[in-house]
Amino acid sequence: MGTKESATERGQQLRFECYKQNNPDECQRLGQYLEIFRDFEKAGKVFKYNCDQNRYGKSCFQYAEYLMNGQGGVEKNEEEALTKFEQSCQLDYLPGCHNVGAVAAASPDKNFNNTDKGIEHLELACSKSFIPSCELLLEFYFHGYQNIKKDMSKAFKCAEKLCDLGSPRGCINLGVFYKNGDGGVEKDPEMTKKYFAKAKKLAEGSAEKNDCNC
Repeated sequence: MGTKESATERGQQLRFECYKQNNPDECQRLGQYLEIFRDFEKAGKVFKYNCDQNRYGKSCFQYAEYLMNGQGGVEKNEEEALTKFEQSCQLDYLPGCHNVGAVAAASPDKNFNNTDKGIEHLELACSKSFIPSCELLLEFYFHGYQNIKKDMSKAFKCAEKLCDLGSPRGCINLGVFYKNGDGGVEKDPEMTKKYFAKAKKLAEGSAEKNDCNC
């Protein structure tokens, strides 16, 4: 059987398992399958169906992206997109929490800007070890941003969490805190050396993974 025939058969199988067997995981795979073949209009409909009917967090997130970008024949609607990101967050899909948080905390648009809501969603995702949310919180607390006040103690905690999660960025920032005696800790050359070394090791390990496509 040729590649085209195999792909067609795979598509038919996914449709059957999604719509006839009502399998949310297979609906998600069907949407991704359609994206591979650049049939974004059908993919968007599948993600919407799986979000609305099956309450599948990742599908809600992907449909939200279609709404945010006006993709696949879906009319651009940022307000509805944020509602879908919020829904994906409620379904414990952490990238959705992150997107709600990032937009609410940082948007220059007064219709979307809500600092308290933004921080709440970012802290929720960070508490569940979603690294991008911890990194964004670190940035906000380290420098301050719009209505978010600079808070070095909170920035230190974010860096500590990131380093524990294996983020070189978190460890390098911890080293800086100990070097400068900031964030509620005293200057400590040994701790500075420790975290700089850990950051280097983690970065080198990450580079090796990328080189071998692991």
